[in-house]
Amino acid sequence: MDWGFNLESVLGNLRGVGGKTYDTMYDLFFTNRRIIAAVLVRPSDFNNIYRKLDLGKAWIGGTPRMVAAKERSLALIKSRRSDFANKSAEEILALHRLSFEIKYEDIDHVILKKGLLKKALDFTLKNPLGKKISFSIEESQITDAEELVKKVLPEKAK
Repeated sequence: MDWGFNLESVLGNLRGVGGKTYDTMYDLFFTNRRIIAAVLVRPSDFNNIYRKLDLGKAWIGGTPRMVAAKERSLALIKSRRSDFANKSAEEILALHRLSFEIKYEDIDHVILKKGLLKKALDFTLKNPLGKKISFSIEESQITDAEELVKKVLPEKAK
């Protein structure tokens, strides 16, 4: 019988971190077992807008399609964050097919980069060996990132 002692709970989150490309954004949910990288926006969310975009006009001062992409981005972020509310970590993970998890036992070490040009949270994995997952963060998120890493992965922080 499970008395709830093994339930997964969200201990904190970092909102709006950057992914592999400049226009990919995640909310990171730190649980007692893993990190959930929940998709907020991805380039594929804008295929119909980008496909119609005249890049020549975009460089000269913007177009209504660029405005439409920005508006759609903000609407998606609001909608997806609303979907995250009152959901378990597993439910959040299942909301988007490109969201993913990083299990704590798979992490070799974590580096919080606080450089002048790059601020990032880098995870180096044991499984698969040496794989790196990096999230860009804002200056204002450094303190929260440090606290979360110390809370959930104190022995793996470098």
